[in-house]
Order: sequence, then C-alpha cells, then structure tokens
Amino acid sequence: MTEETKAADGAAAGVSDSTQLLGYPATKIVHWPTGPVNCCDEHAKQLVALGKVIGTHVGVTDAATGARCKNCEHEQQSP
Repeated sequence: MTEETKAADGAAAGVSDSTQLLGYPATKIVHWPTGPVNCCDEHAKQLVALGKVIGTHVGVTDAATGARCKNCEHEQQSP
C-alpha cells in the first residue's frame, strides 16, 4: 500500500493524514495495571482519565522513538 493510499484510507476513517503517514506514532508509555501500552498523546490522556475513574494509579513515561500507538492501530482495524 502506498503512502497516498494509506492517507486516503485514514482520512475516510477519520484519522488525520499525519497520523496515518507516520504509522500511528506513540509518544507515551502508559503503565496500565495489565502492562505497558504504547500510546499517542490523546490515548494516553484517555487511559489516565479512565484509571482515575476506576481508582487505579496509572504511570506515564516517554516512549522510545519509532513506537506505535496500539489504540490507534486497533481503531483503524475496527469496522
């Protein structure tokens, strides 16, 4: 799949062109009770907020260069 096709497919699914072209870059690692999760800034905020609601401490650290957001990937695959 070409970069242009990926961008077009992402735009149709409501994903920004830059996110699609960069392959869902993760900037944070959210240390969820079940294990670490690579996340973009938005998904990291959402998981931290969810942790507060359920009363769980959720740590956040910086992700390594080249990490991919697992939640963005999952959203793209969902029908």
